[in-house]
Amino acid sequence: TAAALIYYHGANAMAFQANAAERMRIASDGNVLIGGSSAVTFGTNTWSSDLQVQGSQGIASLRASGDAFGGALNLAAARGTVGSPSIVLDNDALGAVYFDGYDGGDYNSYGASIVAYVDGTPGVNDMPTRLEFSTSADGSNTPTLRLTLDAAGLATFADDVVVTGDLTVSGTTTTVNSTVTTIKDPLIDLGGGTDGAAPGSDDNKDRGLILQYHNGSAAKKAFIGYDDSASKFTMIADASVSSEVVSGTASTVVVGGVEFTDGTSFTTVPHNLGAMVALGVF
Repeated sequence: TAAALIYYHGANAMAFQANAAERMRIASDGNVLIGGSSAVTFGTNTWSSDLQVQGSQGIASLRASGDAFGGALNLAAARGTVGSPSIVLDNDALGAVYFDGYDGGDYNSYGASIVAYVDGTPGVNDMPTRLEFSTSADGSNTPTLRLTLDAAGLATFADDVVVTGDLTVSGTTTTVNSTVTTIKDPLIDLGGGTDGAAPGSDDNKDRGLILQYHNGSAAKKAFIGYDDSASKFTMIADASVSSEVVSGTASTVVVGGVEFTDGTSFTTVPHNLGAMVALGVF
């Protein structure tokens, strides 16, 4: 028989045949199977979907129309029932994509997931949402959260981030909360324009490093860098910073030796400026 509609009383299932082979089945629980006669369970909670496609190909969505839209997959959630839905709440899942692999015994091992959660208080025409990306580590079948994109657009990585290409950060303040920061670049360019371009004019801002410390009584900031107003390099142990301009009294510098461009050098620095002037340094 090339085509047939068969009802299996023992399984309480309806099968649809085409080209002498079963192509689709409606199981006794109402689940629809395409390409298979029995449902496969997935994930650590062994759930079975209402619609399941089995075979050697995937699922595609093609939309051809006279507008800018394309194929789509829409995932939605509501509290209550289909006939009487109610509003979702903060941290409710709106939809998810799970990735499972056959582990030699079944498909009940999660490899990764992408889940959308309500991220705040929803309301009419207001649905704040975050995306959570998770992957399973070696030896585990439970995905661990790796990356979160929250409703405010903030991306939070839970583990190390490796950037193999160039990295451009555009913003007002970049904060690095780490114990040790290693930079292998031989040169660090501070104070340039957009994308590292040279300044087009004097912006009257200082350039350098701000070092935060505590002297036992209060938090302090030290500055090492270029004083734009004085056109000189300076070091300030107790600095004040306002609008990227540093002020304060130049600090004492402790060095093991000094060498000047005229070739004069000292391994033992004289104790006072007068001694250095007498030696012809100034």
